[in-house]
Amino acid sequence: MVRVVLPLLTVAACSVAADQTKIHPRLLRELAVAAGANIVVEFKGRADEVLAKAGPESTTSLAEHVYSTLQAHADVSQAAALHILRNDKLESASTLKPTSLWITNSLYIPGATQAVADALAKLPEVLAVRHEDVLTLDLPTVVDAATNVTAEWGVAKTQAPLVWAEGFTGAGVVVGSIDTGVRGTHEALRSNFRALHGWYDPTAQLAEPSDTHGHGSHTLGSAVGGLGVGVAPDAKWIACRGCPGGSCPESALVACAQFMVCPTDVHGANPRCDLKPHVVTNSWGSTVDWPFKKAIVDAWRAAGILPVFSIGNSGPSCSSVGYPGGYANVIGVGATDDADALGYFSSKGPTADGRMKPDLSAPGVRVTSCGATGDAAYVSMSGTSMAAPHVAGAIALLISAKPGISYDEVYMLLTTTAETKSLANDASTCGGLPGTAYPNNNFGHGRLDILGAIEKLVAKPAC
Repeated sequence: MVRVVLPLLTVAACSVAADQTKIHPRLLRELAVAAGANIVVEFKGRADEVLAKAGPESTTSLAEHVYSTLQAHADVSQAAALHILRNDKLESASTLKPTSLWITNSLYIPGATQAVADALAKLPEVLAVRHEDVLTLDLPTVVDAATNVTAEWGVAKTQAPLVWAEGFTGAGVVVGSIDTGVRGTHEALRSNFRALHGWYDPTAQLAEPSDTHGHGSHTLGSAVGGLGVGVAPDAKWIACRGCPGGSCPESALVACAQFMVCPTDVHGANPRCDLKPHVVTNSWGSTVDWPFKKAIVDAWRAAGILPVFSIGNSGPSCSSVGYPGGYANVIGVGATDDADALGYFSSKGPTADGRMKPDLSAPGVRVTSCGATGDAAYVSMSGTSMAAPHVAGAIALLISAKPGISYDEVYMLLTTTAETKSLANDASTCGGLPGTAYPNNNFGHGRLDILGAIEKLVAKPAC
């Protein structure tokens, strides 16, 4: 999956003058005062463009088609850059360990020098040479520890237990998570871990699901946890540790995004595209719209994966949405409390190009879910991070009711059945949409009501 290319010191350096307009100003400033920096080299050919040019898949699965097409394109477009990085005259070439990332058509090079950046900027196929971005989780407020969890309020508010009573519990569905990791031995999560190609840690290479931070265990618990904490308790889960320690290096996030398209073993080898998840819950992002974020979600959508993202905790001001949650081809989720009021921190639309966001809101204030300090630990947190997994779990219930359901139908069902009557209207008018009418840039289409969505899905036409 993630290719680490070891330099071979054999080739002469390129003599073409470096195009420093391709080198990001921030990186130039960093390299002016430091011996090296972690850099990302972007190449021509976005995921959506490459896949469109390749045409539809033939006998392969959607995920296999995405993987093989983007991997082949990356191999060709990155060849000259890797050729340069094997140069015996290039300063520090012997210590470079570039990682090829096919889903974003980029190279990640830790500890690169100015000479490395200059050499790569000469190549016509290189779009940009920049610093590695480090994103943040939509960090929650930890309210307090919790005990005796039998019916978490957010699960009840979305009416998930009534959906379970109809026989739809998420069975047969796989939910992916990119976060700080997961306490895989937690009592509410251990029974539905899909061990086969179910865990990857691109940074520390830990062989078993682990979470030293707590954010990832909490979010995944809200999606698929048992014992009353999760929306889809019979769904299986897989996870990738893209945010070790609470921050999310671009290289780790992209490696995890690739893992979701074609899950690997714990060493990042032996990809199995047939084991991809149906839906991925994500509680990370930033207000900066770096191209790699769009490449990830474009590839996921092409692979048939449904992406769910928290919208961010930068509210209450308008136009405070984060990305990827702000993209048109993902479900971006805001947060509500137990009185159906909007969380004060929940980011609001519109997006920079004027689109309405969030798409939907869900429980995200004082939500109780799995803790990472013990196998029976629970903790209450607040944030849009907590809201997104409720929607991911709801999607798992929809898929269990209708295997093969499309993104468009899922989106329609969730947004047209969202609860609005009980909401404590937000008076803000953002992007010209008053907070008292729906949809709007505060709650989106309303608060998640999975029972309403299921009933609309399974309703029999009138005779």
